[in-house]
Amino acid sequence: MSSNLTMGVIIQHIQTSLLNLLGQAIEVMPSIAVAVVVLVLTNTAAKFVRRTISAATQQTVKSLSLRSLLVQIAFALTWAAGSSIACVIAFSALRPGNIIGLLGLDSVAISFAFPDIFK
Repeated sequence: MSSNLTMGVIIQHIQTSLLNLLGQAIEVMPSIAVAVVVLVLTNTAAKFVRRTISAATQQTVKSLSLRSLLVQIAFALTWAAGSSIACVIAFSALRPGNIIGLLGLDSVAISFAFPDIFK
């Protein structure tokens, strides 16, 4: 009898936890929907930036590899900015300061990697 009572308490606790989780998921849905819209807009903006930088460097930069590098950097930076904004919108615990701190750490790693890349 005692094990049935304990099993009933465990099942009740699981049901309560699942209902709380479902409620939290529904509560977060608008933020996730806005983040998806931001990502779609980021995709459009990144394509626009790629075309714009490509056209701008067509006349000014003669080196094809440098032109390609500039286009790819602009494209990646656009995606990085849009993704960061979408993450801040979707995940309320994530703050822009956290992302900026991560970018600072990444810049240190990149600065150590560049001498090897250019060799």
